[in-house]
Amino acid sequence: MKIVKLLFIIFVILLQACASVDTKYNTDLKLPQLMEWVIDPAADAIFDSVGWISNENGVIEKSPKTDEEWDQLKNHAAILIESGNLLMLDARAVDKGDWFKFSRALSAVGQKTLDSIIAHDKEELFKNGSMMDTVCENCHLKYAHPG
Repeated sequence: MKIVKLLFIIFVILLQACASVDTKYNTDLKLPQLMEWVIDPAADAIFDSVGWISNENGVIEKSPKTDEEWDQLKNHAAILIESGNLLMLDARAVDKGDWFKFSRALSAVGQKTLDSIIAHDKEELFKNGSMMDTVCENCHLKYAHPG
């Protein structure tokens, strides 16, 4: 019984310690910086990872060839998945309507992109990169370049 009381006391102390932790997030990195330094480079890496170029010599395919190249793309996709969450933090969210819709869509297409990367499926990666471009462009049209 003493052990149960001791565990209960420890639990209460830990609960109080957790309750006193400041839950504010550091959003010193402003939206333009987050876009330019975090989101855009990750998205560009995805956009630039797969393509087909037709010239006088035929069709040249551009796609990840090594496990290292695929792994680098995993990192970029993970950044985009989490960036959707970063965009919804109170200090960054422009509104809780379309802004949240676009932010969630970024995370969702980031997850699909990650799945295609894990599967080493270059056609799906291309398709998901196109969907990501659409999500980004629609958000930019509404918020970055309205009118």
